[in-house]
Amino acid sequence: MGAALAALAVAAGCSGGDDASPSTTAPERTTTTSAAAPASTAPPATVAGAGALGELPPAPELLEIVYRVERLTTGVVDTEQRLVRAPFEVRIETHRVEPDDVDLDADPTILDLAVLGGAETGPVDQERALVVVPPVPALRSGHLGTDLAAAEQAGVLQPLGFGREIEGRACTELRTGAALDGGILRAPTEDARNDICVDDEGLVLREEITVGGAAVERRTAVSVTTDPDLPDRDDEAFGPLGHRIPELDGGGRVRRLTPDSRPPDVAHHQLPAPPESMSLLGRFGVLTDAPVGADAAGTVGAVISMVDVYTGGGEVLVIENGAPVTGGPVLGRGDVEVPLPFAPEATAVHLTTGVELRAPLDSGRFVRITSTLSLARTVELAASLVAVDGPGEVVPLDDEPDVTGRFERPA
Repeated sequence: MGAALAALAVAAGCSGGDDASPSTTAPERTTTTSAAAPASTAPPATVAGAGALGELPPAPELLEIVYRVERLTTGVVDTEQRLVRAPFEVRIETHRVEPDDVDLDADPTILDLAVLGGAETGPVDQERALVVVPPVPALRSGHLGTDLAAAEQAGVLQPLGFGREIEGRACTELRTGAALDGGILRAPTEDARNDICVDDEGLVLREEITVGGAAVERRTAVSVTTDPDLPDRDDEAFGPLGHRIPELDGGGRVRRLTPDSRPPDVAHHQLPAPPESMSLLGRFGVLTDAPVGADAAGTVGAVISMVDVYTGGGEVLVIENGAPVTGGPVLGRGDVEVPLPFAPEATAVHLTTGVELRAPLDSGRFVRITSTLSLARTVELAASLVAVDGPGEVVPLDDEPDVTGRFERPA
C-alpha cells in the first residue's frame, strides 16, 4: 500500500468505527443480501393512532429551525437557530437566552458550522480551527433521513404509538438510543434513550434525551421555515471562520481530483456509471489525522481516502475507498449484515442522515458507502461496484489545495 499512500497524501481520509457505550444494548444482528434489488422491500413503519410514516422525503434544500433547548440537569435554557443549505452546509447559532428574549440578528454565544469537507465549533470570541471531515451529508440539520422500516427492523428506531402537534405541524413519536446530533442510531434502553417527534417532511420537532435513566436535555421547535428566499443563505453565511489545522499538526485536507484519478497499486472500487437521476459531484482526495465522530473503532494516526460524491433529486451517495496510514482499525462492525460480492463481512449502520455500509478489505483497507437512499437500494448499488486495477495516478483537478477554502494560519 506504500505507493498508494504516498500518492494519496495530496488529499485523502475517513471516519467511523464502533463505539462500546456501556449504556447501549446492541440489537440482534440481521442480514440484508446484495440481491435485494428493489429500492424498498419492507413495509413502512406504522405508528398506532398516527398513521404510517412510510418513506421520509429528502431534506429540504433550504431550512431554518429555531429550537428552545432545555439543559434539564442545570436549568439552563438556550435558543438554537439552525440554518441549513442541504445537503452539506449547516450553521447553528446558540444564544444563551429564552426564545422570547432572543435577538437572532445579534452575535451568538456559540457558532457551529458544517461545510463540504469541514466543520468547526466553539465560542465566537475565541480562536477557531476548521476540522477536516469526509464530504458526506452534514449532521445536525434538523432532518431525519434514515430508512425508517429498516431502522425499525434493526431495533435502533421504535415507534411509540402516538403523535403530537408542534408549531402547527403534526409529528409522530419515535424512540432511539442516542442523541441525533451524534449521527448514529442506537438501540434504546431504559437508561439511554432519545424520544423524538418527526413530521411528514422528516423534520425533527422535538427531542428528549435520557442518560443514566434521567432526562438531561429537551429540544423543542418554536419556529420552522422552509423557503428558498430565506435571508442569510449566501456563501458568506456558511463560510468557515477559522483556519484549517496543518497536516503536520494533526489536521487534514480535502482536495478535488480528476474523475479518473485512482491509487497506483491497489484495486479501486467504483460505480460503472452514476446511479439513475444522480450525477458525480466530484472525486475527492481526503486526508484526516484521526477518526471523526463518536463511532471510532480504534486509535487511528492518519487515514487517507478517495471519495466519490453523487447527488441528485435531493439524495446523496458517497463511495469511499480508504486505508489507515498508521493505527487502526478504522471500521467497526455495524448492526446489520450486508454481504457484498467483494466484501463478505460487510455490515451496515443506520445514520440520522441515511445509512452507511462498511466493507473491510485486506491490509486494513476498506470501502464505505454513505447514502441518503434506502438500505436496500444502497446495498444494490454497492453490489454493482467494479474493482479497477492496474496502473493509476492521483491528479488534482485544479490549483485549489483545499475545497473548504480555509488554509493553515500563516507563520
